[in-house]
Amino acid sequence: RTNLPNPLYDYQYDLDDPRIRLQVVAKSNKIGVTEILLRRMIRKAFAECASYQQIILTHRYDLALENMRRIQSMLRASTRLHPYFDEKNSNMGRTVFTHQPGTEFLACPAVAGAVRGYPRVKHAFIDEAAHFVQVEDEEMLAATLARISNTNGSLDIVSTQKGQRGFFPRIVKSADPIP
Repeated sequence: RTNLPNPLYDYQYDLDDPRIRLQVVAKSNKIGVTEILLRRMIRKAFAECASYQQIILTHRYDLALENMRRIQSMLRASTRLHPYFDEKNSNMGRTVFTHQPGTEFLACPAVAGAVRGYPRVKHAFIDEAAHFVQVEDEEMLAATLARISNTNGSLDIVSTQKGQRGFFPRIVKSADPIP
C-alpha cells in the first residue's frame, strides 16, 4: 500500500537457494512464498535455466496467467532486467528473454498432455498444488517430473492446504521438514 519495498525474510532467502532442486512448501496466504518463487524463476532465467523453458502450473489456468502477469510486471519495473524482456514476442501465457535464445516462461493448463508438449523444461513451478480438481492428479505431476528429468531440472511445489486428496498432501506428509 505504501509503494515502499518490503524487506525479504530469512525464509524467503532460503526458498531461493540455488542448490535446492526439489522443494515442497505448505504455506499460508499472503506471506510472500509465491512472490519469491516467481523471483526465483527470473533469477534462474539468467543462470542455470538460460536457453531453457520454465513452466508455471496451477489448478486454474487463469491463476497461471496471473502469475505470468506478475513476472512481466517485475521485469517491466526493473531498469536492470527490462532490456532482456522481449515484449514483442511475449504474450499473456509466454515470457521471452533476449539474452539467450530459447529462454522463456510458459503458463500451462494443469493437464498432463499440455505439460508433455514442452521439450526443454529446466524448471517447473506448481502453485496451489492441493487445489487441483482432477480426481487423480498424479498424471500431471508425473508429466512434469518427466519434463524436468530430461534436463536435470528443478521443481518448486507450493500450496495452501485443502484436504487429504492428491499428490500434494502425500508429498508433504513424506517430506523431511527444514528446521
